[in-house]
Amino acid sequence: MAGEIPATGPPGSWDASLTKEDHPAHPPHPPEGPEAETRKDVAAPPISSYLWGLLRGRWGESSETALVPPGPHFLPSASPQLTPKTSVEPCETEKPKTSFFAVPMEMRGSFLVLLLRECFRDLGWLATIPSISGEVGLLVTSTVPQTPFFWAMHITETLHRNMLALFSALAEAEEQQPYLHDSAVRRGTRGLAEYHLGSYGPAWNRCWVLDRVDSWVVVMFVDFGQSATIPVQSLRTLDSDDFWTIPPLTQPFMLEKGILSSNQVIHRILKGKITGALNLESHILKFEEFK
Repeated sequence: MAGEIPATGPPGSWDASLTKEDHPAHPPHPPEGPEAETRKDVAAPPISSYLWGLLRGRWGESSETALVPPGPHFLPSASPQLTPKTSVEPCETEKPKTSFFAVPMEMRGSFLVLLLRECFRDLGWLATIPSISGEVGLLVTSTVPQTPFFWAMHITETLHRNMLALFSALAEAEEQQPYLHDSAVRRGTRGLAEYHLGSYGPAWNRCWVLDRVDSWVVVMFVDFGQSATIPVQSLRTLDSDDFWTIPPLTQPFMLEKGILSSNQVIHRILKGKITGALNLESHILKFEEFK
């Protein structure tokens, strides 16, 4: 193995939806209609059609993920018959509390450097992140609930081209990729596993093995920022560097204000602007959503 990977425990919930027994070996046909449209001059595989349909179909929609402020507190009306209380010294105004959130391990620079070195053999992707600025559209792919951190695809033409190229290659190769032998599955293994893509269903995507416990492995889907626990026997080989020339499609962000309260924001588009970067982890950009 090329390097040492920090050990991680299985996530809080086991994602049994990714097992071979529950899902067919091949993803179902994509939905028909406007959301399945892609460029007419490019034959896109179903998964790319689905994702780009989200981008094109929802870009004009208003965000559905704004945090709802609490309603006004009920204040009883004053009664003129109340006896006034004796004056007391005013209490010192309580200062608002500032919340601090630890950066998730999978978003830390040290972790991403190891991932890029092990999987992509190139660290250049991190250097491109600070160039993102101004108004942006983000397709959310994963969240860390009750924190401001989330993973998202920055919507650009470059993203479109990379999606088409990557998912076309994976769609053509998935049937030819054999399942990994049990002895070959260990920390740091690059592979191909089924990722549940919302209403589209399961589809084969690039992943990296974070840890192994008996007949189960914890993997990270590098193009979605999502970790899952899956059976060892469900992993296919994907060790050719040809499949790892395109950098991760998703990247870490954090909200400038507020937190993400649930996973309902996944596969929705947030429109806003980049306001800076997180101190000491400058690859995590701060994002302020337009209201």
